[in-house]
This record gives sequence, structure tokens and C-alpha cells, in this order.
Amino acid sequence: MFGSVVLEVSLGVMLTFSFFSIIMTSVREGIEALLKTRAKLLEKTIKEMLGRDPDALSAFYKNPAINALFPGDYVAKGRNLPSYIPAANFAAAMVDLVKVPASLPQPVQSALAPFIAGANDEADAVRSRLEAWFNSAMDRVSGSYKRQSQLWFIVLGFLAAAVMNINPLLIGNRLASDQQLRADVVAFAPHMNQTGTLDPDAVNAITGQFKAVGLPIGWSSDCKPAEIFVFSTPDKNSCYDKGDGLGKSLGGWLIAAFAAMLGAPFWFDLLNRIVNLRASLKPTEPDPSS
Repeated sequence: MFGSVVLEVSLGVMLTFSFFSIIMTSVREGIEALLKTRAKLLEKTIKEMLGRDPDALSAFYKNPAINALFPGDYVAKGRNLPSYIPAANFAAAMVDLVKVPASLPQPVQSALAPFIAGANDEADAVRSRLEAWFNSAMDRVSGSYKRQSQLWFIVLGFLAAAVMNINPLLIGNRLASDQQLRADVVAFAPHMNQTGTLDPDAVNAITGQFKAVGLPIGWSSDCKPAEIFVFSTPDKNSCYDKGDGLGKSLGGWLIAAFAAMLGAPFWFDLLNRIVNLRASLKPTEPDPSS
């Protein structure tokens, strides 16, 4: 019985994390479309690979193999620059630049010499070495972008959790004490498919049912922001417990932010595992002879 309650509470909290992660992923994608962070990181890395020479960088982006990847003309730190460049395109552009020594600064020419000399001037071998060089640099870009994204998720996730009052500590407490709510959560779980999304026809019904059973998400007349920050003691019908609103809320919002950072696919995969685990646990059959 206790194990079943733990699994059902876990289902409810993970379902909340999944929805919240989807929201925050959409917010992050919107911010990325506005700020073009990855495109700027890519341009900065290529500039470093070209010896920080602005003329070489301009020649690189104006090369047909690269210019075809974005609309308009090249402008430093422009909003039209690509956020991804295939390694083959990079190699093709670099081969063209090497053919015109004046387009590259001397340090870059010296750095590229081993690539060409080591491949005995064979075109395919040269391109292969250039692609490997580029892929190594892109690994650093991906790592830097991931760290920035994680920071955005934590900051924005915390603010969003506060605005929407998504507090997994309170949600877990309510689920642990409300058998009907747990039953509803278990009923929602089959609507999850293996791709980590909800069946479209079930979204509205699920949202309505969650509201109907009183899952403590959002603000209401019994759940006011003022109750948190003035350290008041809510009554037993409030969505807070025994006056520890500030610490519990800040902690819960921070947990939600870190959960969003892990991403919706992680939580949907874990949710499916918990659903399968719960389905595999069968109640003990009573002994007919007793």
C-alpha cells in the first residue's frame, strides 16, 4: 500500500515536471529565436579559428558554400546568420580560402599548413582533416551553448514557477493526502505516448480535471502571493501548510526550475518507466483457504 502511494505521488509530480518542462522549452526556444545565441557563438568560434581576422571572417561567410545557408548579405553579429554549419560546407569554404592566400592572415595559413601537407594535397584527405578540425570546435560551441541554456532554464524556470505557483513540495503533499487526486493522476498517465507528448484530444480534458480536483497550481482566493511574503499563517483550507510559506515556496520553485532544466523528454521517459513499474506490481491475491 505504501509503495503504491509513493509511485502515485511520483506520477503526479513527474506529470507536473513534464508539463512545466514543455512550457520552459518553448520559452527558451522563443528567447533563442530573439537573441540568436547559438548563431553568435558559432560566429565567434569561427572568428577565433580564423585568427580573429575580420576580413577572413567576412570572406568565409561570403563564400558560396556558407552564404547559401542564410538569407541576405553577411554583417558581423547579424541576426540572419546561421546557427548551424555542416562540416562539409566549412571544409569547402576553407579550401577556397586557402587557394587565395591573401584572404587569410599569416598565422591561419601556418596553422592550416599541416592539414594540407599531412594529406599530401589530396582533396578528399584535406577536406576530411578540415571537417575533423571544425567538428572539434563545434563540440566546444555545443558545450558553451548548453551551459548558457541551463543557466537560462534555472533563472527563467524559477521566475515562471513563482508566477504560476508551481511548487512540487505542495503538490506532493496534496497528492499524498488525497486518494482521489492520486486516482485521477493514475488515470492521466495512459494519455502519455512514447514520444513524450500528450494525445491532443486529451489535453483539454486533463487540464479541466486537474482544476476540478484542486491540484495546488496557480493562485486563487485561498492561495495568495501575499501569504508567502508576510509570513502569515494560513488556515487549514489554504494551499500552504502551517505558515512556512516562504521557505517552502522558494524551495519548491527552485526544484521546479532545476526539473525544467532536465527537459521534457527526460521526465516523459521517467514517467513512462514509473507507469510500467506500477502496472507490473499486482496486488497479493487472498488465500481461498483462509
